[in-house]
Amino acid sequence: MPTLSHHESSIQIESEAATEIPDLLGDASLNDLKDRLVKTYDDKAKHYDTDRDVNDATRYYFANSYRAIESMMDQTRRDSVQVDMPVGTGKFLLHLRQRGYAHRMIGIDIAAGMLSVCADRSQESGADLILSMGDAYRLPLPDNCVDIFTCLRLTHLLPKSTWPQIVAEMRRVLKPGGQLIIELRNVLRGITCQMLVSAFRLRRETHPHTFVSPSDASRLFANFENVQMQGVGLDGTCTLARLMPPISKGLHLLEANSPVRYLSKTLLVQARKPKSPC
Repeated sequence: MPTLSHHESSIQIESEAATEIPDLLGDASLNDLKDRLVKTYDDKAKHYDTDRDVNDATRYYFANSYRAIESMMDQTRRDSVQVDMPVGTGKFLLHLRQRGYAHRMIGIDIAAGMLSVCADRSQESGADLILSMGDAYRLPLPDNCVDIFTCLRLTHLLPKSTWPQIVAEMRRVLKPGGQLIIELRNVLRGITCQMLVSAFRLRRETHPHTFVSPSDASRLFANFENVQMQGVGLDGTCTLARLMPPISKGLHLLEANSPVRYLSKTLLVQARKPKSPC
């Protein structure tokens, strides 16, 4: 298992990726899925952010998501370690750097194309990110070394049967008392998309687009403490923010503090690794 050390260079790409995703629960198709995902995101890497910056509603969703995650994050010191996986093009970590966060940031991704784009953007902005190739099932990190672990836009790509091992890996690398913030796709939104959006049904042929119910999410984090959940992405909030800002702010509060969260596009779960062994 590699050690975690300081690096003088502004960017370091380490290759510690496992050659294969292990077969879990008899699912022999996982490696095929990994290969398809790597190819998809390598092909998309150079225009990934441009393709996602398609309209005001999408931009509003990501801005609101980043604000929500920031509000959840523990206070950081310069020597705090945050891992973001999958880091993709680095958009979230670069956002934090632009916001003045100065702690150590490590981005992990399985797609070399995404890491290459992220490295270029990190170097251009002087963001000083450490980048590593690796997958969610075998993180290229030692035990108990991470203060904050953020995981956005991953779980919906993978079969739900594999999620417990992914979460266990995140828990392994977190320090006792460390914080996990993970994004899950809301099952109510998934059912609606499956019924009404033909393009969504076609995308499910490429990867699972797996969704989760609140009860499933609670069981997934049974070995954590202080588990909290809030929603992001109520339909129509972008328009309300433009036309009636006070009402949109009220809806965001409801997403964070009431069952309205279960109508949102995604659920952000924050959980803490216990300080003492379970």
